[in-house]
Amino acid sequence: MDRSKSRGRAPSFFLPFVPSPAFVILSSVKVTFLGTSGSFPTAGRNVTSHCVWVKGETILLDCGEGAQRQLRRSSHRFGVDRIFLSHLHLDHCLGLAGFVGTMGLLQRTEALRVYTPSGTRKRVEDLVGERDFPIDLVELDDGSEVRAEGFKIVAARVEHSGPALAFRIEEDVRPGRVDVVKAKAVGIDPGPLMGQLIRDGKVTVNGREVLAESCVGPPRPGRSVVYSGDTRPCRAVAKLAEGADLLIHEATYTTELEEEANLRRHSTAAGAARIAREARVRRLALTHISQRHQEPDELRKLVAEARAIFKESWAPNDLEEIEIPHVEP
Repeated sequence: MDRSKSRGRAPSFFLPFVPSPAFVILSSVKVTFLGTSGSFPTAGRNVTSHCVWVKGETILLDCGEGAQRQLRRSSHRFGVDRIFLSHLHLDHCLGLAGFVGTMGLLQRTEALRVYTPSGTRKRVEDLVGERDFPIDLVELDDGSEVRAEGFKIVAARVEHSGPALAFRIEEDVRPGRVDVVKAKAVGIDPGPLMGQLIRDGKVTVNGREVLAESCVGPPRPGRSVVYSGDTRPCRAVAKLAEGADLLIHEATYTTELEEEANLRRHSTAAGAARIAREARVRRLALTHISQRHQEPDELRKLVAEARAIFKESWAPNDLEEIEIPHVEP
């Protein structure tokens, strides 16, 4: 089986990946790449938007023009709970007005939560215009944190023109593994008592207090996905992405255009790979690819430049989906 559970018409360029027994897929965290092109759409790729499904919520990362059409073609349909805008360049936000309009036509009544960089609220309000259901619009800045049921989203300011953010979506820490043999030795069988021990850290058995550390291992980290938006390689993204399961990083250019990338505050594929290596992430998805690099030979070259630095790199296709597994110690 490949590294990802994929959907899409054409094969993407990534290394074969065979899950080891250490990878155990539990409750799903799923990423869908809705739009992987650069500043404008091509025949095969839409402009920027991605979905992350976590703890029963669908989170939309950016909403470029045509995002609602891509949503309609994906497994998510229109069931979006939150939208995070990395910045307000039109290829990342122009689809918001159409999406909100469609939700109104579908008689949505639930509030849509939209998060945008500090200082851009008024521009988003103007973009959306009148709407038939509530929109909770929140500005975020460097270090802002949004808490949700079972996960959080942390923002970091990145290096692009105008206010721009990257986001880390991270599940809450999971309880440690129970050593059933040790638990039975202290009088605890699988069931409500064991659940109480995991939940409260201690339980009373036959008048004697039993602490969790006697038979429960250390807490285990939840899964994490980091999205860079548009940025040139910067320390802020590396710090935000530390140890992440997946980094989605723009890779607009190949190395031969590095001077132009720096000038426009964008990243090359090699620059994205260096960030992935520094942050010690598990996988790197190269997105926001310029139209000049989307022909097969050019795309292979772009991916090869990233893999020379960080082997676990690939360029996903539009509508490709991957599931993020738990990594067990």
